[in-house]
Amino acid sequence: MKYAEYLCEKCASCRDPKGYCKFRTACIINAIGRQKMKKTPYLDF
Repeated sequence: MKYAEYLCEKCASCRDPKGYCKFRTACIINAIGRQKMKKTPYLDF
């Protein structure tokens, strides 16, 4: 849960990946997004 709304694993992604976030290293949504990028390295966000 981030931004007070539920995100499933399939649709979980950072809303502002280029913006500063002091919790990014501990963010589960960011971790899921990194795993997605490893599976599909040529996907352009």
